[in-house]
Amino acid sequence: MTRSLKGKTALVTGASRGIGRAIAERLAKDGATVALTYNASKSGADEAIAAIESAGGSAFAVHADLVDPAAIPTLFERLDDEFTRRNGRKALDILVNNAGNSGWLGFKDATPESWDTLMAVYARAPFFIVQAALDRLADGGRIINISSAAATKPVTAAPVYSMAKAAINTLTHTLAIELGPRGITANAVALGFTRTDANADFRQNPELVKAAEAQIALGRFGEPSEIAAVVAFLASDDGHWVTGQTIEASGGYKLRLHPETKENLMKYAIIGFGKIGHALAKAFARNGIEVVVATTRDPKSFAADAAAIGPTIVPNTLAEAVKADVIFLAVRFESHPEVAKALPDWKGKTVVDAMNTQAPLEELGGVPSSAYVARVFAGARVVKGFNHLVAAVLGQNPAVHGGRRAVFLASDDDGAAAEMGALAEQLGFAPIQLGGLSEGGLLVHARGKSWGHLIFKDLIAFDR
Repeated sequence: MTRSLKGKTALVTGASRGIGRAIAERLAKDGATVALTYNASKSGADEAIAAIESAGGSAFAVHADLVDPAAIPTLFERLDDEFTRRNGRKALDILVNNAGNSGWLGFKDATPESWDTLMAVYARAPFFIVQAALDRLADGGRIINISSAAATKPVTAAPVYSMAKAAINTLTHTLAIELGPRGITANAVALGFTRTDANADFRQNPELVKAAEAQIALGRFGEPSEIAAVVAFLASDDGHWVTGQTIEASGGYKLRLHPETKENLMKYAIIGFGKIGHALAKAFARNGIEVVVATTRDPKSFAADAAAIGPTIVPNTLAEAVKADVIFLAVRFESHPEVAKALPDWKGKTVVDAMNTQAPLEELGGVPSSAYVARVFAGARVVKGFNHLVAAVLGQNPAVHGGRRAVFLASDDDGAAAEMGALAEQLGFAPIQLGGLSEGGLLVHARGKSWGHLIFKDLIAFDR
């Protein structure tokens, strides 16, 4: 048995069971004296201590209800006493923020009280535990925060949990910068589906398990010991040059998978693969974001063009493309009614109108172009955007002259506009919100032969 952490001290929160217990056992196996916290299950904590000691390790348990801010000073008073008694010093070498509570709190079910309770444990407690640990944490120490793949691939059934884990990733990055001068590393380990007693009921349903495993590249749930192995590496001397990172240990959760499951993972699609379609695809490829491209033609006919742009550009049929959450229209206006027939109902879809037209008003039903799109794609959340740049410019790297190329966005749905603004940021652009389609949006859409004043205006935004 290796003892790479011999002489080190570690604190693992929420370690009476599951992943926390596996981490505590692994760090103790590697030689550390481990303090673990528990809240509801003293018996679980006692069992964990007994398992560690029977394997030749050293550990003790401390009760801490992390919903209560006052629990943190009390926790560290106990740690100081016990570490001093055992090791002759109160220094802490390794801090693992793992504690959690029920994360499956839906948007409609959340109350201020339940939101506070969840955020208290997942986000507030790690922040103030690190704060309390700073004058105890040894130079060259380790902070390891347990995060989740849900931070970057949010779970709609658990929006508050997803928010909290995203906050943990940001905290981790900040701590790495703050504590780097002391040689202290800070990293996060983002989990995916991991086999624990917390999801035992979920795993009793074969259909749910099958659906979950279909989203994992390695095709199965992870084991707590596999998470503990990643934590042990970061805690060891071998991990000294890794800091500020969120390391996903999920078996490849929601990567591009097998063709039969791709439709479940698809998020973005571009319909139309002419000059504007190519330009949009280049923006996605440049940032490593998968996007489906489709036309009314057989995808084999433009597969070579897609491959030439990059591996994240996936040619597919129109029927498959409209399964995406966000659909960019890069086809001529006269083709819109035909494309709209691909779905009986566009409710729940975000449609980005990325084209311009000089069609006469009578061909547009007497309304501006964006209003025509909203009418044809009934039920969709329509965003007018990415249309004011000519294809040759849109396809270029938007980072120019020390700034970012602006894209204008207009929508009558504030949520859709915000989401497309976030996507524009991911693609490297500087999004500028113009308001509603019939408000600032008039600046970027056509009305007959009259085009909005911002069309073809190539503007650069500079961050202050």
